[in-house]
Amino acid sequence: MNAPEQPARRSASADSPCVQVCALHADGSYCVGCLRTSTEIGAWSSYSVDERDAVLRELTLRREQGREVRRMNLDSLRNSST
Repeated sequence: MNAPEQPARRSASADSPCVQVCALHADGSYCVGCLRTSTEIGAWSSYSVDERDAVLRELTLRREQGREVRRMNLDSLRNSST
């Protein structure tokens, strides 16, 4: 008797980075929730695991860049109010 086949394990990166805050930035370039472009969102289900991993790495960079921009904006506001 053969054991039933186990389903293939998916990479954690196979899951969508969607955070259910779906709204495009005012300039239309990316989602303000997950930071993916509309192209990345539309193609996500057809991406290979490697392609998804590449997008996830890019999202990490986008988050870091966004934090740096916000920090610079706050510093600028603080300096202009003194």
